[in-house]
Amino acid sequence: MTSDMDDVDTDRLNNTRRQIESNDPELDKLTIARFGRNNYHPPDEDWARDGRSIGKNTHIKELCFGSDLSDYVFRDNLEAFCRGLEGNISIQRLQVYCCDFFHGEIFNMLCPFFEQNYTLRCLSIGGYGFESEPNSVRLLIALLFRFNNLREFECRGNIQVCDNEKELLIRALAGHSRLTKVDLTGNKVGVRALASLPALLNNPNSSLADLILAQCSLDDEGALVLASVVGSNGTLRKLDLGSNGDISSTGWRALFTQLQNPHSSLEHLDLWENSIDNAAVNLLATALANGSINLEVLTLGENHYITTEGWRSLSTALQNPRCMLQELHLYNNNFNDDDVAYLAISLGFNGILKHLDLAYNMGVSSSGWRAFLAFLQNPNSALEELDLGGNLINDDVLASFANSLMHNNKLKELFID
Repeated sequence: MTSDMDDVDTDRLNNTRRQIESNDPELDKLTIARFGRNNYHPPDEDWARDGRSIGKNTHIKELCFGSDLSDYVFRDNLEAFCRGLEGNISIQRLQVYCCDFFHGEIFNMLCPFFEQNYTLRCLSIGGYGFESEPNSVRLLIALLFRFNNLREFECRGNIQVCDNEKELLIRALAGHSRLTKVDLTGNKVGVRALASLPALLNNPNSSLADLILAQCSLDDEGALVLASVVGSNGTLRKLDLGSNGDISSTGWRALFTQLQNPHSSLEHLDLWENSIDNAAVNLLATALANGSINLEVLTLGENHYITTEGWRSLSTALQNPRCMLQELHLYNNNFNDDDVAYLAISLGFNGILKHLDLAYNMGVSSSGWRAFLAFLQNPNSALEELDLGGNLINDDVLASFANSLMHNNKLKELFID
């Protein structure tokens, strides 16, 4: 049985090699790894041959180095493979999930590829390695200084280096003037690194539109630094600060105040799983109502410090025609029947909100949902997508829903789990 399975795997690997060497347009993604049904590694360990073949290929758009490579690839083989990649100009997205390769030497080996491939758009770093090999980060930073054509950079994990080296990482990224997205999810980002953001955001040549700092252990001091930078930026459209629970009401109020700067162009704000309280959300709601923050998408899911006072303030903001929200995510909060009833009244005055997410609000009873769903009969409702998954919805609620939908020609998508 084992022999048969090995034969099948060898046939698959040989077929993939034929696709690479024949420049098959059907093969546009390739993951280099030992294990996995769709992964590839040289069936005869001729890494140089495959590197040269990929270097000549014109259809492969995504290449991934899997996390298990360091368990079985010799240094000479990896060097030969990377040397063959130098000629490739089709790969637009490169993923490296084996940052511990020979103490991060994989970044040195790939340097000629990065310098010559002018079509490369995205570099994604993840998996293991940074935790145990700080030298990997230093070599990555040195690499980023040697070319400048990235559009997206993702480094999701836990970079175990001091804050001044993270500052260098941000400064290296600042040299990529066409960069539109930076994702540092899961990395502790201190004040010094945040203070270097002006090099990335306030450069007149900056194109950065999407900044993700979720789960980055930001605190009030960091929030104050971030607020001053983001508030004066005219290119940033999307900011994700999810799960930064050490930011208190003081930090959030500072951020919401700075976002009212007329130079701010933020449209999409993700604040899931945070410690936002009524005082902070009241300030945000006021800014939304008077149009001083022109957000189109707002996520406040899993903010359990907000009570009826805060939710009512946000609902009231929806009644104001200056509020530009088109998408609102309020999943897994402590809503009660009165909260959703007042929200329904507010939605009756709103002609712009198209997507509403109220999933997993288990504090709302069946009677609360029946009262809420009555708003769908209001001709002013612009709602097209409604997510009520994971709630206490029974047959009576569904019957009320059906009656409401008879008078509604706007809703296109409904999710009820």
